[in-house]
Amino acid sequence: MPNLGFQGRRLTQARKARTMTQKALAQLIGKTSQTVSQYESGTIVPPVEVVESIAQALQVPVELLYRPWVDHGSNQPIFYRSMSAATKKARGAAESKLEWIDDCVAYFESMLELPEYSPFDIDVPSDPARITVDMIEDAAASVRLAWEVPKGPIDNMVGLLEKHGFFVFMMPLNADTLDALSVDWNEKHPYVIVGTDQGNACRWRFDCAHELGHLVLHQGVDATALSTPAICKLIETQAHRFASALLLPEQEFVESLYSVSLDGYRELKPYWKVSIAAMVRRTRDLGIISEDGYRNLYISISRRKWRKTEPFDEEMAPERPALARKCLDIITGSITGSEDEFVKATALPGDFMMMLFGGCRKVPHTGWGQVIELPSR
Repeated sequence: MPNLGFQGRRLTQARKARTMTQKALAQLIGKTSQTVSQYESGTIVPPVEVVESIAQALQVPVELLYRPWVDHGSNQPIFYRSMSAATKKARGAAESKLEWIDDCVAYFESMLELPEYSPFDIDVPSDPARITVDMIEDAAASVRLAWEVPKGPIDNMVGLLEKHGFFVFMMPLNADTLDALSVDWNEKHPYVIVGTDQGNACRWRFDCAHELGHLVLHQGVDATALSTPAICKLIETQAHRFASALLLPEQEFVESLYSVSLDGYRELKPYWKVSIAAMVRRTRDLGIISEDGYRNLYISISRRKWRKTEPFDEEMAPERPALARKCLDIITGSITGSEDEFVKATALPGDFMMMLFGGCRKVPHTGWGQVIELPSR
């Protein structure tokens, strides 16, 4: 075991990642809630045997609880899709997982030259109430221009983000009220997490574009303002409009739309890789159909039972993140002993590693010995 002191904040982090209360953990290790609270605050240092019990209860390596704490740029706001509805427990778990991701990326940065994100020179007000629809449309067009996106559909939204320095991860968030989140704690490598508990290929593409919208439009927003439901709703609407404009640029989309009927949208879905519902809303936003027309189309969507599952949802393959896995493969394939070093340096739980990388050869759990074969890409 490393000759380092017990880290109470690591305990808090791991407990929140496991969505476990202090009371629940206390019951599992035979202590009181007050004692667990004192472990987390650093008032009491638990003996080794108790640390081992904690690690077993939380299903994390013992080493993680001794790993020195690192600040994670928490002054930067985290944007949660469905933010106003997301529970405190769900947000706490997601933030702890973001901190684990930050540890992994920091290790990659120390070993590799990685593509870096360059912020856009887009002038938008820091007050979301002053951001207009025209500003949002212009911002989406500016991103396509700056990133040299060809006219028409974006072939791979996840790949586009990773090409420009984002780390994208897809994993269950275990919360019905939380679809995705993003943050630029790391200015060179912003993080986007897409929840896979529900949804499909089109929805996850849209989530990625939505999170990019927050990072483009809302970096000047005061983090305290995000606790206001009205502001949350407003910035969610703005990020949604940005995603629509990015994935369905006005001129090309309108030119492709030969019929404002559900059958017409259905024909376009495999081309644009955007849901029928999103295309219906886009035509409403662009003034192509009226509010009554929009409402009637949604009634028809319900009649066809397309609210939860649309045509082609089962056939369209989801886009998969590749950058983090490629970093791990390069490190472990080119430097002798580096895989052991990576595992020891991050000390993260095996199940979390598998979510990030699809399985790594040496998975930490309560020890380092378990072996899992890497799947081929």
